[in-house]
Amino acid sequence: FDGDSSLRQWVGEAFPVAISDVIDSHLLNERNTTATEISVAMNELLGNIPSGGRRDSKWWKFANFSARSFLGNYALCGAPKFHVP
Repeated sequence: FDGDSSLRQWVGEAFPVAISDVIDSHLLNERNTTATEISVAMNELLGNIPSGGRRDSKWWKFANFSARSFLGNYALCGAPKFHVP
């Protein structure tokens, strides 16, 4: 996270759908400044995982996601580094 953005704002900008509805609400607490990893595993997500992009793009935030972050989401597709179809 950078600047004054919170985890809730980051998630809202990074995901076009209300993914915040499926993420542990503790992680989205505005006062929680210690979260260092987000996992969207086991949420039955579907679609293409953005693969990074330029730093000034809203998609660059996905550059540090690991394959482990997406375990159990069998309808996802994306870059080979995510190990999804």
